Amino acid sequence: LQTGEIAKALLASCRQGIEEERELTLLRPDRSWLHARVRTLPILDESGGYGGACLLVADITDQKRAEEALDWQRDCTQRILASMPDAVFVVSAEALILACNAAALRMLGRGREELIGQPLIGLFAPTSAPRPELADLAGLLAGDGVRDCDARLAKKDGSELPVSLSSMALSPGQGEAPGVILVARDISDRQRSEELRKKYAEEMEQEVAEQTRRIRAAEEKYRRLFNHVDHALFVLDPGGAVVSLNPPAQRLLLLPEEKAVGRALCRGICNRDECQAFSQLLADATAIGPTTRECAIQDAEGRERFLSLTMSALRGTDGGLEGLLCGVTDLSERERLEAEVRRARDYVEIILKSSTDYGQMVGSGEAHQALSRFIRQVADAPSSILVLGESGTGKELVARTIHQNGARSTKPFVLVDCAALH
Repeated sequence: LQTGEIAKALLASCRQGIEEERELTLLRPDRSWLHARVRTLPILDESGGYGGACLLVADITDQKRAEEALDWQRDCTQRILASMPDAVFVVSAEALILACNAAALRMLGRGREELIGQPLIGLFAPTSAPRPELADLAGLLAGDGVRDCDARLAKKDGSELPVSLSSMALSPGQGEAPGVILVARDISDRQRSEELRKKYAEEMEQEVAEQTRRIRAAEEKYRRLFNHVDHALFVLDPGGAVVSLNPPAQRLLLLPEEKAVGRALCRGICNRDECQAFSQLLADATAIGPTTRECAIQDAEGRERFLSLTMSALRGTDGGLEGLLCGVTDLSERERLEAEVRRARDYVEIILKSSTDYGQMVGSGEAHQALSRFIRQVADAPSSILVLGESGTGKELVARTIHQNGARSTKPFVLVDCAALH
């Protein structure tokens, strides 16, 4: 025996006629330990007195190891439950709470004595009744439980806690009633994120709708501008073919829109398949930026027309070329009017020169007389003459008068706009 005192106590009980049972640890000859249950039975002689003892020894080593493993497993389970962030409830077949972990107490702000033995239905907030499968515990025990069921639990302070519930039926041992493990996960942060996401989605939807409305309004505005502007406007693809055009452009080409679309603009304007000037205009507009060219062409009816073409590139958000916008102005009327103005100006100069030595200059003041003397002095000079003065004071008129009074009055008087020189 491991302890001699225990043996003496067992024998002493036998002498007194008392049966006794104890669990002992015995040492085998190979120095290994044996867990045993020892029961002592007194043996009486013929006279009824103590005649000896019978010791019944049962090997319970495996039982002890199983109990130790079970205790270790139970301790691990308790530690896992204590460390879990989710609330865990053990519910009986009568839908009463049998146990819960520390997270459940923290979530609900209640003490253990306030939950143990209480009905499961009391966990739920009045505004959020449990789903039928949770309320029907018998159905839970017979089925596979529920997973990710949203509900709201009632906290001690009266507030509500949104949770996601999952359950699983417990497999009862022999003679034990079935039960359910219910796990509640706090989804407050997730719910707030979903609300924010929903709010953001609604705001984005409203913003998209507003932007769409603005885009459509802008498209309608530019469509009206495109169709009602007096100048001929063409939208071209990168190769120079017509994509769309406004009514003045249709009148310029003498073609309706359905026949002009897809046709090379060079063909429609210059009446030929290839035009070096038009190709150069396309290249400059693509490489440099907005470019303007003036040219004289013959239209489909054989008439000579003077046109001004302004072309600019249309680029996408990535900077790639998507097309070109070309504005065409018919300068034929302008050329005709300018020719008439030149003829009228020449006629006026002839009249004024024949009536006065100083052409269009008329006056009798001292300043006028001084200027007239200056003009007589420099009119025949072969050198360049610089005339200074504020804008609008008549510098061009003085220069023209000097020319009319000089030796070159019969030659052309050429005006050059220095600001227009490149």
